Amino acid sequence: MSGKYKLDNRNAGIAVRMLERVTSIFEDHGIKYVLTAGTLLGIYRENRLLPWDNDMDLRVFREDENQITKVIPR
Repeated sequence: MSGKYKLDNRNAGIAVRMLERVTSIFEDHGIKYVLTAGTLLGIYRENRLLPWDNDMDLRVFREDENQITKVIPR
């Protein structure tokens, strides 16, 4: 994905912690999700988030959509 922001040394760690936190919350509450697009490619191929990517791609199954708003802290 092109854009102004990239995952560099300053923010890659923050992005990883954010992804770990979100997926941990999903798993704790039985919310089914999958990594997609550049996030999946980076984790699978490079074992990390891609440094030229600027977002994280997750999909949640429709049956769990409403539960997300109940479990994500504000």
